[in-house]
Amino acid sequence: MPSPAGGYSPEFKEDVVDRFVGYFSASSTLSSAAASAARDFGVATSTVLSWAEDQQRMPRPTWGEIRRLRAANAHLSARLRELEDR
Repeated sequence: MPSPAGGYSPEFKEDVVDRFVGYFSASSTLSSAAASAARDFGVATSTVLSWAEDQQRMPRPTWGEIRRLRAANAHLSARLRELEDR
């Protein structure tokens, strides 16, 4: 839970990462596991990933997910260039 100062306790962060790692074990997809844990605890997906890195508990993505994310990145980069050219 958030502390009165607006930060989060180490225990809360550990609970969030525990849930994330558990979801990843079930799904093998970093993005969906992080999004699920984020929804459960009311924090941003990027926060879940950052805390997992801070705790040195970041699971390794599958090659399929890496390829999917690279394709999504290429699509978004092309779309951004298209918008910038307008």
